[in-house]
Amino acid sequence: MQKRTTLQIDMFLASSEETKDIRDKIVLEAIALNETYTRRNIVFNVVRWEEQSGAIPKSWRSQDEYNKILKPCDMCAVIIKNKLGIYTKEEFEKAVKFLQESGKPKVVVYTLPTNATDDERYKFIKSLREKENEGTDEEKQKLYFHEQPENADQLIHKISHELSRIADELEEERQKAVQGVSETIERMSPSKFTAEARELFEKGDYNAANESLDINKLSEMAQKAKQEQKEIAEAFVLKAKLVLTGVKDGGRFDAAKALFEEAQGLCSDPKILFEYAYYLAEQNEFKAAIAKYETVLKALRELAEKNPAVYLPDVATILNNLAVLHYYNNRHQEAEGEYTEALEIHSKLAEENPAVYLP
Repeated sequence: MQKRTTLQIDMFLASSEETKDIRDKIVLEAIALNETYTRRNIVFNVVRWEEQSGAIPKSWRSQDEYNKILKPCDMCAVIIKNKLGIYTKEEFEKAVKFLQESGKPKVVVYTLPTNATDDERYKFIKSLREKENEGTDEEKQKLYFHEQPENADQLIHKISHELSRIADELEEERQKAVQGVSETIERMSPSKFTAEARELFEKGDYNAANESLDINKLSEMAQKAKQEQKEIAEAFVLKAKLVLTGVKDGGRFDAAKALFEEAQGLCSDPKILFEYAYYLAEQNEFKAAIAKYETVLKALRELAEKNPAVYLPDVATILNNLAVLHYYNNRHQEAEGEYTEALEIHSKLAEENPAVYLP
């Protein structure tokens, strides 16, 4: 039996105590939606702060805990009736901040008609209307929506409709993503590294499939594979140099070059490229050697920025080698610049470690 991953739609309700009866009805509406969407493996969850805080007094409310509850939600429904709740403005602003940072939750403010005169409520709604007139339509859509239902029943209907729309959009997005995974699996060769993830995916357990490919383990394997590739590349380099000892073999130079190409294809480590560049220079393939040395120089400069003590001597060596090649190719100005920079590096190194670099 396939275990399909459930898509849960979370909605946070932000409102004052006076709307408790409305919030209760919204929970019942979510239960009804669950019955409608159960075959599609979609469930709706209504998050209410008072249920999360339990017996903790409001004055002790942990902002961190509150953020953890609101941030993952798909929708934040702000309900305002006669007055503004003690935390409603704060919850609205926090939801908008999360929306700007990560694209969720969708923020919808529902203001019900009232004859009450609450100053905080008036200021908040006035602020909403002012912001609605600021910026482009696209910018306003990104922040929040403002709905004005005529009564509680219409409000509940609007929230139900919005939850259904979010569910449909997310389901469509997931179907596209699942199709993309299927197409990728078809293009990939079977592998021991992805076997478990493939099996779980085929069963419909997408979350478990994702978790089976642990990022830390993958990074560790990648580092190990990179080291192994470097070692194999070094073996190809050594093989290339050994081939050259067969002095009676007329094809040794082509064979050596092919081996260097294999090494380079496996690993672009500066040491591998240096060996290839040095070989090309020995064969008077100056243009190709210069190109390789320039690639090595760029990589070594980046490494030297992080660890100058280790890599600056190598930078100087490559500059010197480039200068020689440029000199032989009548590119004297470039050669002089490279010789000068190499000398400056060695002078600096000699000040720090004269025993090694002063000679």
